[in-house]
Amino acid sequence: MTDRTKAIGIFALYVLAITGFGAFLYHDYRQSFVDPTAYTRDISAATSVTEMSETVEISSILETTPPAPTLSAEDAATDTAAIPDSVTYPLNLNTATLEELCTLPDIGASYAQAILDYRTQLGGFINRRQLMDISGIGEKRYRAIEGLLYIENEQPIAAEAPEPAHSPEEPAANAAAPGVTYPLNLNTATLEELCTLPDIGAAYAQAILDYRTQLGGFINRRQLMDISGISEKRFLAIEGLLYIENEQPITARTPEPAPEAEPEPIPRINLNTAGTDELLRLPGCEAQTADAILRLREEIGGFHNPLELLMLPKDIMNDALYLQWEPYLAVDDEGHTQIPDEPAESVR
Repeated sequence: MTDRTKAIGIFALYVLAITGFGAFLYHDYRQSFVDPTAYTRDISAATSVTEMSETVEISSILETTPPAPTLSAEDAATDTAAIPDSVTYPLNLNTATLEELCTLPDIGASYAQAILDYRTQLGGFINRRQLMDISGIGEKRYRAIEGLLYIENEQPIAAEAPEPAHSPEEPAANAAAPGVTYPLNLNTATLEELCTLPDIGAAYAQAILDYRTQLGGFINRRQLMDISGISEKRFLAIEGLLYIENEQPITARTPEPAPEAEPEPIPRINLNTAGTDELLRLPGCEAQTADAILRLREEIGGFHNPLELLMLPKDIMNDALYLQWEPYLAVDDEGHTQIPDEPAESVR
C-alpha cells in the first residue's frame, strides 16, 4: 500500500466521523419538535442535579461554620444591650455603685472596683479627669465615658493628683478606714490613720510616729522627707491629706564654721647638735654636703648663725639652697634662729 492510498483512507474515515456526528445532532434537533417534553425532562433533570449540588455545598458550609461566641458575664456587663432600664445617665461619679459603673462602655468589674477604691482613697473626686490617674484608663477610654458621668460643683485640677496605690488587677493596699476624716493632724494621728494615706503602709506609718517622738512633734509637714524612703513624690501625694496646727516654716541651718587649726611649728634642725642622718632630712641635702657642714662646725667651734653655712664652697652651698633650708635651721638649744647684724664672712 502506497502512501497516497493511506492518506486517502484516513481522509475517508475523517469524513465519515464528521458526517455521523452531524446526523446525530440533526436527529436530536428534530426529536425536540416531535416530543418537546423529552427535551424539557432533560433540562429539568439537569437543573435538579445542579440544585442538589448547591444544596449539598451550602449545607456543608453551614456545618463547618463555628457558632457565634458567647459573651462572658463581664463582657455582657459592658455591652450597651446589657444596661439595666433602671440606670439613668449621667451618673454621679461620687455616688455611683459598682453595678452602675459596670454599665459604662469598656468598663468591666475590675475597672469599676478600681474607680471605687480610688474614690475612697481621694475622699471623693473633684474632677472627672482624675479617672485617668488609674492604671489602664487612658485618654481613649476616658473619652468614651466622660459624657456619661458628672460631679457636683466640679473643680479644675490645680495640681497633679496622687497616684493610686494599686492597679485594677491588684487589691487596695490602704483603703481609708471607716470613720477616718481628712486632713489628719500629723502630730496626733494614730498608726491606723496614717496607714490609710496613699502609698504609706505600716512600716512608713511607724517610722513617722518614731520620728515624731524623736522631734517632740512636727513643726512643718516637709519634715516627713527627712525619713528615709519618703521622697518628694511620695510627700506630695500625702501633703494635702495632713495638717499641723500653727505650722512654721523650716529655717535653713547655717553650718558653724570649723575652727581654724593653728599651724604646727616647723621642726627645726639644730646645726650644733645634728648628725649626718638628721642633716640628710634637709631638702636636697646629700651625704657630701652633710659631711662638709660637720667639718665646718668643727673648724669654727660651732655655729652662731645659720648664715655661716654660706662659708662653704659654692659647689656645695649656694644662696638658693640656703634660702630653701633657712626655715628649718636653728643654732641654739631652744631651736630659735639667731640672726646677727652682719653676715659672717665666707671661708673658702
